[in-house]
Amino acid sequence: MKKLTRLAAIATAGLALTVGGVALPANAASNGYVYVVVRGTACGSTATTVKGIQVQNATIGWSLNWDRGDDIVYPQVRLGTANTLTLNLECYVGNRQVGYRYLPVTIRPTASNQTFWVG
Repeated sequence: MKKLTRLAAIATAGLALTVGGVALPANAASNGYVYVVVRGTACGSTATTVKGIQVQNATIGWSLNWDRGDDIVYPQVRLGTANTLTLNLECYVGNRQVGYRYLPVTIRPTASNQTFWVG
């Protein structure tokens, strides 16, 4: 009986070492945040500026509802892979709102805090 108990203990310890030592698969990339700057020309002319952005990252299911005041957003992304972003832009000429634009983009960030210029 002692021999069977000892074998069970050895097998359990070996299983614990095996499970504990499993490496993450190569596709298990981490998430981070990057800067996305939208050029005013994305609104259709050199006279326009972007003063509001709504963004969704379909790759990880992340979204931000209307960041207003400038042309920069800081979305969460999956590092090391293509991220499909959908941006809705609030366009202005001076202080007058002139409409909205839809801008789909794909970015491939490799590190947090990278900057991507789009539009």
